[in-house]
Order: sequence, then structure tokens, then C-alpha cells
Amino acid sequence: MFPHDTPDPARTLIFAYGTLMRGECRHQYLDNQQFLGEALTLPKYRLVNCGTYPGLLDAPESGQSVYGEVWAVSAACKRVLDEVEGVDDKLYEARTVQLGSQFAASPVIAYFYLPDASALPVIDPDWRKFSST
Repeated sequence: MFPHDTPDPARTLIFAYGTLMRGECRHQYLDNQQFLGEALTLPKYRLVNCGTYPGLLDAPESGQSVYGEVWAVSAACKRVLDEVEGVDDKLYEARTVQLGSQFAASPVIAYFYLPDASALPVIDPDWRKFSST
């Protein structure tokens, strides 16, 4: 990170791995927030195809490094993201994700898919590669 990319400590760091990323259909929810950079998770996770969006799952024994973006978001933006991601409806849960590179020491959260995903296909760990096919 560069000095001007240092996030405000009052902001939450979010790992966007699907439709919230730049150029994707829900990116408008991150307008006016601070983009910090691209990142990969540690190889402890998997993406599944939920139809028009991905779901992030824990997979400590057979995981992959999932590609995404790190954003510093305001408390107001975080509340909106929780609503958009269906946190109250138990569709997703916001919790800490382990990233490599320059974000390894920072607490970063991601939205983890909560419903039973056993019948959903595992997809490429880069949503953009999968969604463009």
C-alpha cells in the first residue's frame, strides 16, 4: 500500500470477491469508498455458483486462493452492504477472511455464504473469469 492508501481507522476493510467488485453489477454500493487494492485469500476457501452471484465458503482442507478487492468502507456503507448481502436473512455472514500479501496483518471481513451449498458447483476462484464464460 502507498501512504495515501492508508485506510481511515474508523472504516471497515471489506474483501469483495464477486458482484461488489469494480465493473460488476453491485459495485455501485462501493461508490465513494476507498479502494485499497487487489488481493488473494490464503488457500482456505472456495467459491460456489449461486446462479448470478458467487458464494464464499470455508474449505480449510481443500481450499483455493480466491481473488478479490479490498475496500475501506464507512459504517454507513457497511450497514447497506449487510442489507444488500442478506445478513439479517441469514444468506451471508460478515466475518474475518485471511488474506495474503500486504493485507495479511489487517483485519478484513468478507461475506460468507450460509445456506447449504453441497449441491452447488465449485467455480473458478476468480469470479470475473467464471462469470465471463
